[in-house]
Amino acid sequence: MIAEINQKTCNAMLSHTESLEDELTGDFFGTLRYFPYMRGLHKILLKYAVSYDKAFRSAIEGISTDEYFDMEFWKKSKNNYGEMDAFLSVENVRIGIDNVYRCPPFDDNAQLIRDAKMMNEWCETEEMLLLLVAREEDTRKIYIANCRKPHFQKVHFGYITWENIFLGLDLIETQTRYEEIIVKDLRELLKAKGFMSFDGFDDKTNIDGGLYYDFG
Repeated sequence: MIAEINQKTCNAMLSHTESLEDELTGDFFGTLRYFPYMRGLHKILLKYAVSYDKAFRSAIEGISTDEYFDMEFWKKSKNNYGEMDAFLSVENVRIGIDNVYRCPPFDDNAQLIRDAKMMNEWCETEEMLLLLVAREEDTRKIYIANCRKPHFQKVHFGYITWENIFLGLDLIETQTRYEEIIVKDLRELLKAKGFMSFDGFDDKTNIDGGLYYDFG
């Protein structure tokens, strides 16, 4: 719905990959913004967001408000740097979210550089965080290839995988039956996208100890 409101799904100028990214961004984060930050997104970021930058972790851990938080989608730069998938404002922290649905070359993610420039454009005294969101197989490689670039000195860079976001949905504190349904729908959405990590064998799985291979 959020993508449609922002005319992302019907824009002929967008590639198929961009359309998929925009739909996923709008469907997931657009729904999660209906939860108070501390009961919803904060639980996931606190548990699963990763960064070598201590300031990133400190900023996430320091947020403690239950007040309204603002999330803008596809916020545009006035300096022609492009647009941010999602831009979150909570207390004195600003979090830019870049959803990478299909992996670019690891050492040449120009969009992350543009994201950092946009954060500097929009933020004056606020703490600036940039959060990369991508598949488990891609995320750490993209992060390692980019985290030491000079653009990420003032803009503190971190990442989270969609697979861990899927697990993090279990941490959300629901208070009504309707909130439980929302979380269930989000879980089904990520499951349909294939963002499920291997979580061990089912306790009921029967394994025949007599069936094995001998490699000598």
